[in-house]
Amino acid sequence: MTDWFAVSCVLNGTRLPLTPDERKAVVRRLEHRLINHGEPPRLTDVTVERVAELLGCTTRTVERIKQSLPQADRLSCPICREDMWVLLEDGIVEAHPDTFYQRCPMSGEVFEADWEVELANTAVWLSQRLKAGDVLGVWEYLETVQTSHLRRVLVAALAGFSDEVDPFSWLKEAA
Repeated sequence: MTDWFAVSCVLNGTRLPLTPDERKAVVRRLEHRLINHGEPPRLTDVTVERVAELLGCTTRTVERIKQSLPQADRLSCPICREDMWVLLEDGIVEAHPDTFYQRCPMSGEVFEADWEVELANTAVWLSQRLKAGDVLGVWEYLETVQTSHLRRVLVAALAGFSDEVDPFSWLKEAA
């Protein structure tokens, strides 16, 4: 199991011992920022030497990890809004963390970029966060989205209610 908090710490410059899967996650997240020889560096670029220092390995190991990564498109996850990588060969989403450093439910799933699936996945993710006790995090998310998106998420959530069970019975009992 990947320790996403440790991966985040390394990405932010803290040297920690990581498992091979965690090292791959770090290299995947930094590969677009690695300096290519012969190109002028940008402010956000990082050297292979610096990545090797953070991972506690050699530059050859970083290059080997980079070469072993399958080709993928970097997109924004429709559920957690974090960066995700969709493998080009089969459309599977690589494992990635959500905002709370937990494995995102979209990890390992086939990516379908239609808005209905995105809305349903967002409603499921918000429901999972509420069940986990993260009311403030869900509230913060709902305050940051556009009103039109909020309405669509509400409709998707309401469509998910079962007709057989009254989800608001606790309100009727309190009255």
